Amino acid sequence: LFCVLRLIKNFKNKTIDFNFSFVSIAILGFSFLVNGLLMPEYNPLNFLFGLFLFFFFFVFFYSILPNISIKKEDIVGIAKQTSFFAITVILEIIAFYIATFFVGEDIFLRLSNLLLGWGNKNTVGMLLIVSFCLLFFLFIFETSKRWKIFSFVLMLFLLIGILLSFSKQTYLAFALIILFYLIYKLIKTNSNCKKNLLIILSFYSLFFILLIAFLLYLIFSNTLNIESLSNGRIELWGNAILSFKNNCLFGSGFYFIGSDPNINLGFIMPYCFHNTLLQMLGSCGLFGFLSYCLYRIVSIKEIIKHFDENKVCFIFGISAMLIMSLVDIHIFDLFGSGIYIFLLAFCVAKKEDQVVFAKCEAKNEKEENV
Repeated sequence: LFCVLRLIKNFKNKTIDFNFSFVSIAILGFSFLVNGLLMPEYNPLNFLFGLFLFFFFFVFFYSILPNISIKKEDIVGIAKQTSFFAITVILEIIAFYIATFFVGEDIFLRLSNLLLGWGNKNTVGMLLIVSFCLLFFLFIFETSKRWKIFSFVLMLFLLIGILLSFSKQTYLAFALIILFYLIYKLIKTNSNCKKNLLIILSFYSLFFILLIAFLLYLIFSNTLNIESLSNGRIELWGNAILSFKNNCLFGSGFYFIGSDPNINLGFIMPYCFHNTLLQMLGSCGLFGFLSYCLYRIVSIKEIIKHFDENKVCFIFGISAMLIMSLVDIHIFDLFGSGIYIFLLAFCVAKKEDQVVFAKCEAKNEKEENV
């Protein structure tokens, strides 16, 4: 209700730009609402879940976007608040590990299936990476020595937490984020440090390439089973294609389970394909898939257009989420959607001088109308 009221106020104050970005988000929101339309087995829950996604991607996004400040001190404040959230997650991981040793089941099996109140090991891993990105910003830009030491120690705990998550997608996303950051620093830094960064980047890239080559060797030599490595995702991706074929225009809907009677379809979370693009294709059809592609291209363009050094932590955080969402459901998750939109709003928010100019224009226009 608060978001709806805030959205109405933003419309009245003319702080929302009716540009191509607005159109792309509106089209994507509409594609959520019509998911599964024209299907003989249409489930009314499709519309309810589409409404939930429309709320986050459109209502929540535009209710917070015009009010975001990207001043360094404000982002430092957000990073400090994130540190307390990170402590909570770390304490829960510690409690889980302590409790594990008092449970009579297979310890290694239980450790590899981390499950907290926030979600499973993949969700926990995503939260740890996003928290790490914000805490890294705090460590770099905070002037207080106490906060610097505190953020550094907490980042070490987050690294341990990431390792203990036993989440393959978390490892991959974190490794790629480090690679992207090294490339970013190589581009942005002065010539004196470029040589050292180039050496680090070369060694890191070589390690990354060798690791991928080793995994491919294990897969093609049948030493490592691709089915077990994917944890059933290949079958899910095949089901997404079948769902698309059932209704090419609007998809089969989020709550379509096909002919498999063994699928346990929950009331809150629908049947997910664990890949953002395939989810849109299978659940929302060609209309939803193309809407999402347009939305993603425009959002990247907006991030580049309004790029600011203070946004880097949010950009890397959302990059990790999108990478992980290629093998999971993070941006369609009840909790993950809110985090994704929060990060995106900061990534595309206007710079302070642009906000002031826009407010002055709106004020002048209002006075002219009077």
